[in-house]
Amino acid sequence: MKYNLCFVINKNYIGQFIVSIVSLFENNKESFVVHLLNSDLNEEDEKLLTDIVKKYDCEIVFYKISDEIFSELPKMGYDAGYTAYYKVLIPYELSHLDNVLYLDCDLVVKGKITDIYEMNRNHVISAVIDLNINKNKKEHVLLINKSLDNLYFNSGVMFFDFKYKDEIPELDKMIDYIKNNKNDIIWHDQDILNHFFSGTCDQLEERYNYITTYKSLGDLFTKKGLKKASVVHYANWKPWKRNYIGKAYRLYLKWYKYSKKNYYPEMNFLKRRNIFSMFKLIMKYILR
Repeated sequence: MKYNLCFVINKNYIGQFIVSIVSLFENNKESFVVHLLNSDLNEEDEKLLTDIVKKYDCEIVFYKISDEIFSELPKMGYDAGYTAYYKVLIPYELSHLDNVLYLDCDLVVKGKITDIYEMNRNHVISAVIDLNINKNKKEHVLLINKSLDNLYFNSGVMFFDFKYKDEIPELDKMIDYIKNNKNDIIWHDQDILNHFFSGTCDQLEERYNYITTYKSLGDLFTKKGLKKASVVHYANWKPWKRNYIGKAYRLYLKWYKYSKKNYYPEMNFLKRRNIFSMFKLIMKYILR
């Protein structure tokens, strides 16, 4: 059996993608087909990634995406540009598949993920609910989801089951929403996907998308959720930045070093953490 995976990247995120995919392959000795949505990879980039994937007896397919329909929306920072918005096109670009598991490339896979494919589900998207946003950003959730009963989900890990493709809106309807509601869209692709799918989203357990920011002061002193996690998602603070203060830094460093040594010696995107930069970020969140 071959399991379908999907990632979205641009040239600036080749290293992060390699870290994510290598951690996934090393912890899941299965056969995968990687569907990679991108806009700017050249032949050399594609060869590099193809060679890495083939070393694990897996396959990779490249899809060229245009930024045009997202050009009026706010870009994401940290060199991501419009790339994250490509996620909203997954139901249209990949609906020829039976199913596909989407993963962000700012994460590390440290456990088994193939059990996600075997779960019983009733809708086209399965994802982990973002409890923080649902609790603390109710006005935005209501604006995007049209009801607080429709729980807001994080788009960093999503399973698409195309057996339920009748739930997918026409692409024109998706594009119209993007154009007509650009001032409401704060969290990029996540807001768009939630608008259309939050009411029918099947919930995944948190261990499939464990976010490394702290939930509370008490969360500073426990690793319970992290230990159980299969997927560790660096969703807000990025571990390759000098001011990273979130959880699981050593885990990311481990897979960065392993990937650099074995597959991509030119990798150099991770910066040494700087105490002064970390302190400034801490003070920013204390004083806000």
